[in-house]
Amino acid sequence: MEKELIERAVIHHQILAAFEKEPDSAGILQGVRKLRKGRPHTPTFLFPSPKNGNHFIGCEGSLEPMMALALELNPAIVRYRGQPIELAGPKGRKITPDFIVDFGDGFGVIDIKPEGRLSSPKVIARMRHIRTLLQQARIP
Repeated sequence: MEKELIERAVIHHQILAAFEKEPDSAGILQGVRKLRKGRPHTPTFLFPSPKNGNHFIGCEGSLEPMMALALELNPAIVRYRGQPIELAGPKGRKITPDFIVDFGDGFGVIDIKPEGRLSSPKVIARMRHIRTLLQQARIP
């Protein structure tokens, strides 16, 4: 029980720190993992975000910018951050979710995967692990 309370506190601390982090000199709200520039076949985008003080949110691939737009248009979401926190993976490797959202009265975590990758045993194990950690921290 004590370990679960510590993990919950760590996750909440990381989320609060992600929202307190200031943008860099270019106005980009960088997460814990920088954009993967130069990665073959993975475009990167800077999404301008009025909900985040007109700063930019870094997005990778084609799905993240679409999600950023959906988050921007969703009236239930106060603000959000990209590549915001690191969670311990099932085998010790770090997992960086794509987004965290602030609903004003709580937080949520979003990790986006293309439909074809959702059947991968490795992805399934990682997603189950993340869900368990977040459920213990009472974060959807």
